[in-house]
Amino acid sequence: MDDEKSSKSDKPTSKVYAICVLATLSGFLTGYNTAVVSGGMVAISKTYPMSTGMYEFIVSSTIGMAVLTSPLGGKLNNNIGRRPVMLISGVTFCIGPIIISLANSLAVIIVGRCITGVGLGLGSSTVHIYVAEVSPPTLRGRLVAVKQLIEVLGFIVAALATEEFRSRESGWRLLMGLGAVPAVVQFVGFLFIPESPRFLLLKGKREEATAALKQFVNKDDVSEDIDKILENINSTSQSGFTDIIMHKPALRALITSCAVQIIHHAVGYNAIVYYMIPIMLSVGVDYKWVGLVQFPPLAVLFVTLAIGLSLLDKLGRRPLLLASLMGVWLSTTLMSIAQYLLESDPGYKIGGCRMADLDCFKDPINQSTSGYSYLLVTAVTLFMASFGFGVAAIPWTINSEVFPNWARSTGNSIATSVHWLSNVVVASTFLTTKNAIGEGGVFALYASIGAASCLYVYLFVPETKGRTLEDMEEVFEKPLFSKRCCKSIETDEIKDVED
Repeated sequence: MDDEKSSKSDKPTSKVYAICVLATLSGFLTGYNTAVVSGGMVAISKTYPMSTGMYEFIVSSTIGMAVLTSPLGGKLNNNIGRRPVMLISGVTFCIGPIIISLANSLAVIIVGRCITGVGLGLGSSTVHIYVAEVSPPTLRGRLVAVKQLIEVLGFIVAALATEEFRSRESGWRLLMGLGAVPAVVQFVGFLFIPESPRFLLLKGKREEATAALKQFVNKDDVSEDIDKILENINSTSQSGFTDIIMHKPALRALITSCAVQIIHHAVGYNAIVYYMIPIMLSVGVDYKWVGLVQFPPLAVLFVTLAIGLSLLDKLGRRPLLLASLMGVWLSTTLMSIAQYLLESDPGYKIGGCRMADLDCFKDPINQSTSGYSYLLVTAVTLFMASFGFGVAAIPWTINSEVFPNWARSTGNSIATSVHWLSNVVVASTFLTTKNAIGEGGVFALYASIGAASCLYVYLFVPETKGRTLEDMEEVFEKPLFSKRCCKSIETDEIKDVED
């Protein structure tokens, strides 16, 4: 299956696609459960009045639990397998929303949010590994990254559901409870999928691994594939975090994986999504549509992400990631310029309506009459488009494929924890940073991070398009600044492997 010179008989079976779609339902659950809280919490606070501190704690509790449980997911992946961990994740994704929908106090809501966070942490540290391990090299990038496409779909569905139920009495209960429906579908489906062949070989179960592998490739004899995986596994007895630190290729893979996950958040995506509603209201969008103002930018993100997925295994990770970051750099620079122009324009009224006070926009007099507002909206749209075709999904693809077999679970779980921790840091520091240097200054900061990220990717992130998972140690053995580390599959580096 993972042979670069495979024939037509090596092509994946339809089961690979079915399993990958089922696994990526975790993306929908992630998107829905993290986005629905924005509208749901407004309604919940009317049923159960709470302080600002409690509001922020409830919102952040899910991500906090994801940070804590991602390393646990890596440990469980090594000990009991990918499939059982995905089943556990599915159960928690079912239980959490149901508890919230039936809650009779804020304490119960917190419990439900934390249980949902466990599912988020376990799922995000496992699903990408599983999909990468059962996918052929020629399709692995797209099949892994499709989870992020489905995650954006979860955001969009959450926005639509919020608009539908937010004004109903206790509508938040149904809004939160709906998250359990796809989780039930996913859990039932997971009962019928095989374990990852690579995990089975790690546990010395060759016969079971052979049977599992045959479900993913269109050929009867997979002994050559099994032998190649075993050769990679048997080349080392290492398995833990300390071993990764002491092993140069694995350490470089870990640094690369963590770095691209930090970049995913540090360029300002979370903050810009948070800023989306006042931006749209500031240019004259009627306040009654406040629940839907995020839909158009998310639709742009969805479309460009789909385009990026179609190109991922054709153009490669590096070119798309670099082009995406350049677009992010340009768009955040434009956002900074637009913000400074707005603040100097007498027609700009948003100064009286800050992000936390959306009710201020109910009065039309507070909406902007400045033409620069449309420049800001254009820059935001450009940002979503640029972010979508590269930075949105490629970090997860890199995360799932760069580690050797023995380090994949541990390394992936560490990088996943870094992902969620970066999410918390960026989201929690945005308002403080904005108050210190202004909104234009914040976007200038994100532009600077985008420029630095371009340089980092160009210098340190190697191309992995078309490489088998067993080849990754060779990829990361190359010198940091060697031009060879930046070549893709068409280069003589791959020809050596083929020979």
